[in-house]
Amino acid sequence: MNFLKSIGLAISMYTKIPMPKLEMNNATLKYCLYFLPLTGLIVGITEVAWLIISVTLGFSPVLFGAGACAVPFFVTGGIHLDGYLDTSDALNSHAEVKKKHYILNDPHVGAFSVISSIIYILMMFAVLYEIYSMIGGLQGLWIIGADGPGEPADRLRDFAVYLLVIFIASRALTALSAASIRTSKKEGMLYTFVIFTNRKYLALVSLIVIILCCAEAIKMFGWSGFAFPAGIFVVYLYFRIMAIHQFGGISGDLCGWLIQVTELLLLIIFLFLFR
Repeated sequence: MNFLKSIGLAISMYTKIPMPKLEMNNATLKYCLYFLPLTGLIVGITEVAWLIISVTLGFSPVLFGAGACAVPFFVTGGIHLDGYLDTSDALNSHAEVKKKHYILNDPHVGAFSVISSIIYILMMFAVLYEIYSMIGGLQGLWIIGADGPGEPADRLRDFAVYLLVIFIASRALTALSAASIRTSKKEGMLYTFVIFTNRKYLALVSLIVIILCCAEAIKMFGWSGFAFPAGIFVVYLYFRIMAIHQFGGISGDLCGWLIQVTELLLLIIFLFLFR
């Protein structure tokens, strides 16, 4: 029963899906981070649904790209993007650690937040535009199907599966980071989740999910697919060093930054492998 409550709590915390009001206690908080990848699956399914609609109705790459950028915001309420913006603002301040924490908690929007958000959304839109341009204009092929490897319908299915994988992997990597990197302070939502969680088990489960995601990418692209685990490793290593040296550890805002950056990087990797 506590497992189900933890699932509901994770969904209510990290998505906008209406859920019954659940009590936050030791039992429900204990497993909440285990189900962070599940919220990624929800976002991924919504993205795939938008992809199917776009291809079936013959939407342009511009419309698909705009919608695909907006879908995660509508599903999650922008909770991770908010963390990305706050972290970008703090990083670009080049201030001391204490000042960076003040910026993270400041409700005002800084100049670097605005600049970072524009750059991020433009890059995400451009990558999605390019990918869809390579498979767009294929109205009905998702439903009709195609024979033989490399056919348009196969490319559509590959992209759909990859969308699911990146949203799951980005959150599994975040859960792994929460389990393996100290928190920057002994307060806040992330700290509340972590203190009730068995970090070793959380790290193990998260690592298994990441390995499964990497296996799917390698299955899809062969040897080139190893770019996927390489990208995840590089992001994790950079994030670990950045979080400890710049902030003294991780926080909920930094985890939001990690999710956004990982999703963008993995999409860029797909773009190059897909060509």
